[in-house]
Amino acid sequence: MLNTNKETKKECDFTLDKPSNFRKDLLYGNKREKRVMDLLHQKAGTKFEVKTERDWWHRTDNIAIEIACNGKPSGVMATKSEQWIHILADPVSDKDLCKMWFDTSTVKRLAEKYKKNTKNGGDGYRSKFVLIPLSEILLAKNLIENNGKEK
Repeated sequence: MLNTNKETKKECDFTLDKPSNFRKDLLYGNKREKRVMDLLHQKAGTKFEVKTERDWWHRTDNIAIEIACNGKPSGVMATKSEQWIHILADPVSDKDLCKMWFDTSTVKRLAEKYKKNTKNGGDGYRSKFVLIPLSEILLAKNLIENNGKEK
C-alpha cells in the first residue's frame, strides 16, 4: 500500500502526490529495454561464463564463486569472459529458479570482498570457493564499483 500521508515519514516514502512524468519514465524504460536486447544479441566473440548451482546456494543461502584450483587462480579469477551469468537451480527438479547476469568485474570485486569466507569443494576438494551471501549480492554498496568514493 502506498503512503499518501505526508506527515508520516519513513525510510522510503512512495507518495502519489509527486508530479508524474510519464513520458520521461516511458523513454527511460524503452532505453533500458534496448540495453537488454543489446545484451541478448551480443556481438560475435563476446565471452560469457555461465555457472549453475544446484546445492550450495540452497543449503547455505550463499552463492559459491570458484577462485582457485590446485593452488592456482581459476574460475572468476582466471576467466577471460566479459559477462558472468550465475544460475540458481532447484536441487530436486534442476529447474532454473533465478538467473543473475553481471559484468565479470563485478563478480571479481564481490569475490575479493568476501574472500575470508571460503570453502573447498569440487573434485577431491581441490577447488576453493568464496561464499557470498545471497542477501548481500544486490546491495548497492556491493554493486557500485567505488560506492561513491573517490579512487
